[in-house]
Amino acid sequence: MSASNNVLELSLNRSIAPPQNETSALKSGAAKCEDCSLRRLNCFAANSPDITASLKDAYKGFRKHPAGVTFLYEGDLVSEVFTLYSGWAFGYKLLEDGRRQILNIYLPGDSLGLSSFYGAFKDHDLEAVGNVQLCVFDAARLRIACRENPPLLDQIIHLIDIERIKLQQRLIGVGRRSSPENIAHFLYTLFMSLKSRNLTYGNACAMPLTQTVIADALGLSAEHLNRLLHQLRDDGLVSVSRGKIVIHDWAGFAERAGIDESEALIQPML
Repeated sequence: MSASNNVLELSLNRSIAPPQNETSALKSGAAKCEDCSLRRLNCFAANSPDITASLKDAYKGFRKHPAGVTFLYEGDLVSEVFTLYSGWAFGYKLLEDGRRQILNIYLPGDSLGLSSFYGAFKDHDLEAVGNVQLCVFDAARLRIACRENPPLLDQIIHLIDIERIKLQQRLIGVGRRSSPENIAHFLYTLFMSLKSRNLTYGNACAMPLTQTVIADALGLSAEHLNRLLHQLRDDGLVSVSRGKIVIHDWAGFAERAGIDESEALIQPML
């Protein structure tokens, strides 16, 4: 059997039978959505009392996962939807030869597993970046709540559309932006998303993503990405090192990224 077939077989087995003891047990408890610090951030639209009540009824509890754990696998039949309460995560697909394409980066407040809203099989893997905590919602209860409360369905459709827009931007970056534009656009939009969540300090923020993860998100080799990051630093625009991003020239950085400086996108939150 060829090496590529071996990798494919391992990947398929991994998708069908996730490793045991990697996923922490569900910690049940009453939802306290009104006390959630994330919901007080301006980047998240306020929920109506009816939507809040529906979400609390569908809430099952929370799960914690340690850094580096793949906590949802492609091929899993998932009956839950999640809000990332703390930590970062990313979704990815494995190619037949073992190469990885990262599809999206998830930050606190983002929804995960929206494809499970209809009880679908998971179509990609999700991995924790650092320790994460997830708020867990029962998908079947959410579907019932949407029938009784149409604005909640509108909110979930909006979240799915935001996911589509992010993937569209990633596709444009890989397919049409130059490599310098692509890395600048990735870093700039990431920084602005963190800023909207009060996770930056001045012109800097924590950066837990490794260069390998960034390279896999942008479709670049690690060596090429390293050269691009050095060029951004040498041009006096932004530095990425020692687990943090530091922006040195806002206007120049935005121009390199091809972005008009604007307010952060206001999005719903489950």
